[in-house]
Amino acid sequence: MGNSVLPMQNEIITVSQPTRDDNERVSIFQWNVLAMELAHGEWSQAKDRKEKLLAKIDEIHADVICLQELDNYFSFWRPQLKKIGYNVAKYEMRTTSNVSVHSNILRHDGTGIFYNHKKFSLLAACSFRFHDGSDRLFVITGLQSLTTNKIFQVASTHLYYKSNEEAYRVRQLEFISQEMHNFRDLLWELTQEKQHTYEVVYPSNLAKAEVDRTAFLRQIKVCCNIPMFLSGDFNSVPRDGKSLVYHFMEHNFSKFAEYEVRGPRDSRSELKNEQKGIAEMKSAYKINGKIESVPTSYNSRRKNGKLLDYIWYTLPTARVLSVMKISKTTYKEMQQSPSDHLPLFATFELLNVDQVEKHISSYLPNTTYSKKSDATPESMGNKVANFDADQVMIKDDDNSVV
Repeated sequence: MGNSVLPMQNEIITVSQPTRDDNERVSIFQWNVLAMELAHGEWSQAKDRKEKLLAKIDEIHADVICLQELDNYFSFWRPQLKKIGYNVAKYEMRTTSNVSVHSNILRHDGTGIFYNHKKFSLLAACSFRFHDGSDRLFVITGLQSLTTNKIFQVASTHLYYKSNEEAYRVRQLEFISQEMHNFRDLLWELTQEKQHTYEVVYPSNLAKAEVDRTAFLRQIKVCCNIPMFLSGDFNSVPRDGKSLVYHFMEHNFSKFAEYEVRGPRDSRSELKNEQKGIAEMKSAYKINGKIESVPTSYNSRRKNGKLLDYIWYTLPTARVLSVMKISKTTYKEMQQSPSDHLPLFATFELLNVDQVEKHISSYLPNTTYSKKSDATPESMGNKVANFDADQVMIKDDDNSVV
């Protein structure tokens, strides 16, 4: 593998300037580090691959690190990352008898999230499995700044690999979306006191119910307070934003209204009508409206390279300040790298609640009703309850469930 660590320059591209000096800033590093059971060619012969991977991680020294295909976790990664200032937020290893098609060896890799323990504390973490043929999974963690107390959520995943299974990857993302929203509710409840009880009108498939403040705060207050980030190897190219996965992430992943998630084994093969929402996901590398196109992965099956890796974040809770430039390379040059994927790195500004609420207010109608309203789902039609402080605001939602 020579002396080169990566066939790329570590050029940082400034995307925007901070809106406030006192807003929390978070940097996220994303990398599929290539499991040894999957390594082939030059990668399988390298004896110091893990050390070079670690050297790059230490060089960038992001606040949060998201890694996929992570093997040798207990013997190498956990102790070595600890030495350079990172605690594990969550790591989960594959558990099925999945055998690598390259080495015919049982796979023992997994997905992990690590954080700078001098800047953040860990609030909660969990993992979920899709139970598909390759035992794909994703992990979620909630972190809190030690200086500003700002809470945010980071998830990481490695989606199904077959190129003709785009619809299946969308179903995996539907499941991730639902669980990330549930987890965001949990983070809010961990940090807030339950207060008054209100009557709330939910979508027409749910009955009118008495719910406490924390239950409905997931609609606006939770959205305003807790940014969400999702990174990983999505095994899907953008296709100018027209791929099912990219389209789903931008238009359907993070929505104001809850919607039914049928799970990864659902039989649907295409996206249905979109829902409108006040929150939306955006790729950190979509700069000035231009969808990213530079490949992030090269190997013997994709010698011309494919863009498969992403860092997504929720608008309007965060803004991209800078990203590490991804330079186009070649398969030959890539074999000098310790992985067949290039790393991504982005720095974000986490916006203050009043900045987010100002943005959200443009979505809200003037119609309001207060506590103990006589309104019912039948009298109001299919409407979604939006909440702000002690008032409940109503917004029409005529779109179908995705």
